[in-house]
Amino acid sequence: MDTTDTKKLTRDKLRRLRQMAGAFGLRDNTESTPECELFDWLKPHHFARENLSSYESFARKIEKQVLITFENLCHGQFEVSAGSYEQDYAHRLANQVQTEQQKYYFLPLSVNSKERTGFVSIAPDSAASLVGYMLRDPDFAAGEDRELTKLEESILMDVIAAITDTITRVFSEVGGPAIQKASRFIKGDWPMDFSGLEDLFSITLSLASETDNIELRYTFTAEAMEPILGVEPKTGTNQTPQELRDRIMETIHEAPIQVEARLGRALISLHDIMRLRTNDLVVLRKRITEPIDVLLNKRACFKAYPARTATKYALVISSQEAK
Repeated sequence: MDTTDTKKLTRDKLRRLRQMAGAFGLRDNTESTPECELFDWLKPHHFARENLSSYESFARKIEKQVLITFENLCHGQFEVSAGSYEQDYAHRLANQVQTEQQKYYFLPLSVNSKERTGFVSIAPDSAASLVGYMLRDPDFAAGEDRELTKLEESILMDVIAAITDTITRVFSEVGGPAIQKASRFIKGDWPMDFSGLEDLFSITLSLASETDNIELRYTFTAEAMEPILGVEPKTGTNQTPQELRDRIMETIHEAPIQVEARLGRALISLHDIMRLRTNDLVVLRKRITEPIDVLLNKRACFKAYPARTATKYALVISSQEAK
């Protein structure tokens, strides 16, 4: 029989309890929980992984040509990176512009003669830095929160136009679409003609010096990037509703689902937990004749019986949980 002293929660018992909890938390679940890539439902998946893998060579071409253009304009040493890209839906970017980027400068672009099907975005601090480099004054407007004057906006337009012309040439060299730029900026307003579920593709162009990091973001419809990323052009008429549904289902079927098997539950006291030793038994509430729960993404969906195949645990599905 336990004495009163053995039932006291001492510092040593707490230490052992923490060690036991840590041991359970560090248990290797490599075999039982396969690694899978999380699927982001809030972003489009217009391009497959093999298409995106070809983006790196295209980015190197942009970096090389933009570096030459920018150094000729600003007479300095810079590093150019175009390796960052992102896929997004038009309505999400439109909401971001209207709520978070009201002071940004946007230059609309026409892709293959279709007006306002792309744009360049520049944050206020990057805009001021670009004007400063053109004026040979890197400290221009440093730390100031003000709008550019008409003259300064004209200078900004000159450097953005030159960089955009360079990127347009690179697009043309690799078989991409023809791009034309607008004659003036739009500020704080969505610069495209659509803002729904259209798939967009954005390239972040970073121009870095010893003291500054300037970012320009070029955004186009995903279709404009298809010839560059090796996607075969679609022939024939527009997709029918059934074809669109099939495309959505094809994407959904690729989504990974986490499967867990829950053997059972037990409720025991802290005192009993502290007395647990190797080879002790913990009796669960579930009878051996009852199936166990199968959870899909943490939600119980099936009943199953434990089984095995070769050297792995397995499950034999017995029934589906009532909805």
